[in-house]
Amino acid sequence: MSAPRRIRLDLTVREEITMVELLTWTYRRQKADLMTAKPLHLPEAPAPTPPPAWSRDGCVAVARDALLGARIPTTAAAQRPTLHPDADAVHDRVVARSIADPLGAMLLLRHGRSGEPPTWGAEIPRPEPVTRHRDGREEIIEDATLPGQSHLERRRPAKGVAAAWVEVFHPYCPLEYWPSVAVIDQTRLEYAMWRAALVAVFDVLPPLKRWVIRDIGAPSEPWAAF
Repeated sequence: MSAPRRIRLDLTVREEITMVELLTWTYRRQKADLMTAKPLHLPEAPAPTPPPAWSRDGCVAVARDALLGARIPTTAAAQRPTLHPDADAVHDRVVARSIADPLGAMLLLRHGRSGEPPTWGAEIPRPEPVTRHRDGREEIIEDATLPGQSHLERRRPAKGVAAAWVEVFHPYCPLEYWPSVAVIDQTRLEYAMWRAALVAVFDVLPPLKRWVIRDIGAPSEPWAAF
């Protein structure tokens, strides 16, 4: 008679999360970049300062404590790592992404820390009067004239003087729009780069222990609905 087989059941209940929320959890809550001291590969960034190396056998701590004339027992064996393995795995993929896409990886880390996705120019450009500074004061430009923007009027310059036709110019105030089209294009380009990096990291993530990724959590072109 053969021995009964042992069936191992994985009863771990994993939680659903979006990719955007996962990055926020990784960098805002777990602080994976600080806990691992693994920097992104940024071409123009200064070389990171390596974390201090401590002796594994505690010789450094023993020598330091000896100067105090005291024996201080360590509790290192009773401590556990504070970084969740899922956060470590996510940060490793972001660091790997920074080799080919340093700006996209930097945007993932930055907005993961802030907990807010990039803006994408949802504001409607509104006209504003052009202003200038004069004598330390800001004033609206309203005394200029446009070529050809005038009309003729028959006016009498003084009593007893014959009336004459004179050209009367139309004063106007130039306008500018804020946010400008250039600003909106820049914010949408940054959003697109952030989301592309988000999708690239999602595609290479291994199965996580705590989380199940429901979806990306960020539309590809949110401005298309406007």
